[in-house]
Amino acid sequence: MGYLAITRCPGRYPRHRNGGKLRQRGRKPVLCRNLVFTYFAPGLQEALQRAIAARLAPGGYLAIGAHERLPAEAGDLVPLAPKLPIYRKAPA
Repeated sequence: MGYLAITRCPGRYPRHRNGGKLRQRGRKPVLCRNLVFTYFAPGLQEALQRAIAARLAPGGYLAIGAHERLPAEAGDLVPLAPKLPIYRKAPA
């Protein structure tokens, strides 16, 4: 099983580790730690949260940094536990 790790990069879209853009759909785990939800402006955080959720496979997971919080209503992203920064997308 592959995973998507979002990293800092120049350009319009965050890229995952092997250089592809965050446009693929159906990812199971997405690792987005200590970047988007820490350093980006609130409007961009919300836009990227929606983009990540749209590309996450049903039942897939989003892991963010331990001290980060999602900026908006998580929608179909459900926290696994109150203090754990891992969210699961609702199954289809």
